[in-house]
Amino acid sequence: MTGYAVAFPVERDGVEPTWCPGSRLADDLSLSRLLRRWASPGRPHAQAVEHDELTPEERQGFYDDAARAAAYATAQIRRYLAVGPYAVQDACWAASDALHVAAKVTGNRHLHRAADAYDRAARAPYGRIPTPTPAGDALRTAARLLARTGVIKNRTVVSTVLLIANLVTLLDTIAELRHLQQRQAQADAARKAAAHVREARPAAERPVPQPVDPSAQARLAMAGFPRAWAPLQQDPSRSSAPSDPTRPVRSPRRGR
Repeated sequence: MTGYAVAFPVERDGVEPTWCPGSRLADDLSLSRLLRRWASPGRPHAQAVEHDELTPEERQGFYDDAARAAAYATAQIRRYLAVGPYAVQDACWAASDALHVAAKVTGNRHLHRAADAYDRAARAPYGRIPTPTPAGDALRTAARLLARTGVIKNRTVVSTVLLIANLVTLLDTIAELRHLQQRQAQADAARKAAAHVREARPAAERPVPQPVDPSAQARLAMAGFPRAWAPLQQDPSRSSAPSDPTRPVRSPRRGR
């Protein structure tokens, strides 16, 4: 965070709220002074110290907890896909925080592109703040857990495979949710973000396309017929009754 702003709620539709930064309200309400006030004595930036104190095992534990939080949010969204697709708007909004924090702490360029692409899918209609939900709270928890780990200097310290896989599933689910909400532009944005996250997987985890053997596909298609398939020639001068496909058709003899 670099700052914050506040505004009064708007009572009439079509009127944009007037946002004011904290420093304009009062000198002691700027973010930097609030952080200095909340910090412990002798530790001006306690959160930065916590980053350095984490062991590799503890940092990996935070990543695994964040991955489980993303999986829980996915399960909660799926519960409402059929019965109430508008009841989990908060989760779509909170997923943006999880993506941006994951991109920052990992330094992965694909996650940065995913976070930027997803911003459109996260927007609430008319700028309204959604009601908090368990799915949204889980994603905000994932963002806080990842933020506590700090920026990874050595990427081999932690494994991001589980987190990235759960983020892909989450974005695919949100894309389906946006489609049910008839918000196609937001659904497309979620699908684009999911494609970027898939690129963030290690090369060893990506599916390798298998070469296509046309002859093998042809044999598979022919095996679906009750008898071996072969093109037949039909004599137009004969009766139009269906012929036995297993009986060969002979060419008619020409008279002298």
